[in-house]
Amino acid sequence: MRDPDSWDDPNEFRPERKERVSRNNIAFSMMNTAVATLVQCLDWKVSGEGDGTKVDMQSGPGMSLHMSHPLIVCPVVHFNPFTASM
Repeated sequence: MRDPDSWDDPNEFRPERKERVSRNNIAFSMMNTAVATLVQCLDWKVSGEGDGTKVDMQSGPGMSLHMSHPLIVCPVVHFNPFTASM
């Protein structure tokens, strides 16, 4: 909130400025934290038919190169930060 490129007199307290702040900024700033938590705390098991299921990387038709078969994974808890001792 003290960025001089975004605010006039950034070091002055002006509560009326909060109306100019977009709510999307909070979502964008929390996105990195959410993805990092998913990577750090969970292992991802490929779900499908059989135990030896592998990811099918075959691309579907079209220019967007979407997968021809959906990726289905199940989260497995790897690390729970709430039960870890500090």
